[in-house]
Amino acid sequence: MKRILFLFTVSLLFLACSNDDSNSQPEEQTDFKIKKLSKTFYLEDGTSYRLDYLYDLSGKRTKWIQDYADINTLFHDDYLYNELGQILESKTTNIIENYVARTISYEYDTSNRISSVTYTSADGFSNTSHLTYENNTVFVDDDFGGHKSFIFNEEGKLIETFSRSSEPLNGTVTETINYNGDLVSSIHYEYSIGTGSTEDYVYEYDNNTNPLFENFKNNINNYIYNFTGSMKSFKTDFSANNFTKVKFTSTLPDPNLNYTDVFTTQYNQQGFPISAEVKRNGVLFEKLTYEYY
Repeated sequence: MKRILFLFTVSLLFLACSNDDSNSQPEEQTDFKIKKLSKTFYLEDGTSYRLDYLYDLSGKRTKWIQDYADINTLFHDDYLYNELGQILESKTTNIIENYVARTISYEYDTSNRISSVTYTSADGFSNTSHLTYENNTVFVDDDFGGHKSFIFNEEGKLIETFSRSSEPLNGTVTETINYNGDLVSSIHYEYSIGTGSTEDYVYEYDNNTNPLFENFKNNINNYIYNFTGSMKSFKTDFSANNFTKVKFTSTLPDPNLNYTDVFTTQYNQQGFPISAEVKRNGVLFEKLTYEYY
């Protein structure tokens, strides 16, 4: 009987120790939420400037801090969203001189699609773009004769834009975006102004997670209708993996315009980027740092 009680007691102690051991080991975090992305750019004249992007837990950008310390200017872009996570307003404030430099506001129709976007600057200038929808194409026409169209494929990916500027330029830009799954493989631009030049961006990637991509994929409308002008402006966000190389070529006669950016990225144990160094044609051009919740 004593032997049975002893074995029973040992078994209980073993189970207790096993439970304690399992509880003492924290669960490994596998899903990192982006909190902040900082970009520092290094210019040929020896100066530099920094851009900080801040995000909430859902991945939406809440603030963009533009620090141009070399010219004593500091801008903050603040973003406001509705209950559906759709952009309502972005406001740019000059912190040094304490005034609102520009505001971009968004209106929606009864189908929760953007119906208009209004740009207002500090000097009172205002321009409103009106959006109409037809199948997979969105047409955008502003108050001054500017026109742009956005064409999406059946998966909801933006594959082409066409822009026509107003007087006096009356130039056009056609942008074609190519994909390999959830990666933008290249972007091609054709310009009607001047000599009718073309530009090409070719992108190469590693296999690690880009923490900015999911929010871009699920909320692309929060990005592309904000007067930025082209898909290349969102290169940090638009692909599921991280760059290893970006190659730019132009048909303009100046060969110095062409460049190749090579990315060297450091990752944490879970495969999320924590920093990156970018060399343009072999010279340090940009550094990125990532922070997570």
